[in-house]
Amino acid sequence: MASEVPRVFGNGGEGRLFCGIVSRWFTAYRNSAEWLGPHKPAFAAAKGIGPCDVQTTIGANLPASGTNVLGRMIVFNTAVDYKIKGKIWPMIEQNSTFWSGGTLDGKKEAFLTPGIVLGSFPLAEQVHLSIGGGVQIAATTFHQYNHRWILSVRFPF
Repeated sequence: MASEVPRVFGNGGEGRLFCGIVSRWFTAYRNSAEWLGPHKPAFAAAKGIGPCDVQTTIGANLPASGTNVLGRMIVFNTAVDYKIKGKIWPMIEQNSTFWSGGTLDGKKEAFLTPGIVLGSFPLAEQVHLSIGGGVQIAATTFHQYNHRWILSVRFPF
């Protein structure tokens, strides 16, 4: 679940967030730094409008090698949350994956995830707890699973 609304917007639900993320694995190999795994660039945006928050991300999984087997993935996600009584956040999320190359070349799958997030609850001065759950329901004919329950435990700070 992409949602972490309870601590993103601190000004009464009104606000916006934009960020770019790039992740890359590396390890030391034979006395040198060796990059391993895929490049994972991503972009995220969010907007709070009163008790409602909308968040979206788009990213890619771009392997440095083995692309003929792994392929490349474009991943898109949007979540909408609605605040009830300060700590209850019913939500609906849509996530899609598109493959290019590899064994899943040309395939795409999408899921709708109804769920609920509870929190955030203060644990310490700057650390809070949010917990949520939902069920991912396949929305495309091609899907690698269906009706998968998910749990999210987060410690926003």
